[in-house]
Formats: sequence, structure tokens, C-alpha cells
Amino acid sequence: MRIRLFSLLILWLCCTEISAQQELNIIQLDRTDGLSQNSVFAITQDGDGFLWFGTRSGLNKYDGVNFTVYRHGMDRADQLISNDIRELYFDEPSGLIWIGTTDGLSSYDPIKEAFQQYQFPDARKQLAPSVSSICSDHTNKLWIGSRTGLHYIEQGELHSLPLSYMVGNITALEEDSYQQLWIGTNKGLFILDESRRQILPFSIHNNQNLYIKDIHKDRAGAIWVG
Repeated sequence: MRIRLFSLLILWLCCTEISAQQELNIIQLDRTDGLSQNSVFAITQDGDGFLWFGTRSGLNKYDGVNFTVYRHGMDRADQLISNDIRELYFDEPSGLIWIGTTDGLSSYDPIKEAFQQYQFPDARKQLAPSVSSICSDHTNKLWIGSRTGLHYIEQGELHSLPLSYMVGNITALEEDSYQQLWIGTNKGLFILDESRRQILPFSIHNNQNLYIKDIHKDRAGAIWVG
């Protein structure tokens, strides 16, 4: 298992070689173009090629020309659980857009054009379940990390795993090539032992002092930790 730990900011332009002579065509989109708010925290793309942007003021669907904006408080029976979006994830098997917000979790079905909200059963009552990371594993189980714990979707229901206070707030999730779930928190790096339903610390460079912001598995199977 290779672990790469970096405190660098890396700009990676996929499949593009950039020289000093080349010019990049950069297009800026903002509220004047129909974006609901200029602070974009999350981006994903669905199976039909539409881009989705999560902002502090709603969910935005972009077709390359126009934005469609979805907000909590719209005149509809189903709606976002909150407008302050921090994570977006497209689940290819189900076709759902998963939306992590500062007040919980929603999903959007583009076929039915319907939102669904999910209640966190074991959330600490004094904290809103702010969702910071979403990923799926090799069985297509969806995992959700929040400041109240680690959660998963099974048969359409949201479940929570009990966490020690020492784990901290979950900030990043990624499954490796050995089907282990890596968990980044504000108190270091951890691995899920699902058979024992335990989260175990992973010691690396005085891990307890690390605030993990992101985890990524590359094509070679190496785990990169920011």
C-alpha cells in the first residue's frame, strides 16, 4: 500500500500539456449568467453530461448555456434540505445526484425530477449533520461523512456507525484497491474495519496533528492524502 502525504497545492490539467506559449480558454460563470451564488463549493457531472454546482444559495444544473436553480423553500412538496451545499456526488448505478449540505443530506432523481431528504438517526443533537464527503464502495454502498459521524445508505435508509470522540469531524472518504475505506478527519487519518464496525487510527507522521482535507486513489492504486 502506497500512501502519499502532501501539503502542496497541485494544479492538474488532465490530458493537457501546457507550455508557456499556449493560451487556455477560460470561461467565467457567475450570477450574471444565472448561477445562484458565486461561492461554489462542489461540482459533479451526471450521466447525461449536465454539470451540477453546489453553492451557499442552492443547487445549479448547467446545460452548457443556461442554469436551472433548485433551492430549499421553493413551492414544491419535495425540496433540498438546505441551500448551503458543500458536497455533490453522482451515483452512476442509481442515476441519483447526492447533495451534502450544512444541515444534512438530500438526493435528486433527474428522471422523476424529485428530491428526497434523509434524517440522521444518531446525530449529536447539539450539532447539525453538516455533510462534507460522499463516496461509494465496491458493493455500490454509499458512504457519507459528516461532523456528526460516518453514515451509509442501505435499502434507501440512512444508517450511522458509532464513532469515538477521538475520531473528530469527518472531512474526506475514499476506498482503496483492497476495499478498505479511508477516512480523513480534523484529527488525523483512519481506516474502517467494517467487519468489526470499528474505525481504526492510521499512524503516519504524527497523524493526530493532521487536519485531512482530501483523499484520492490514483490509477496505480496509491492513496494520496492532502
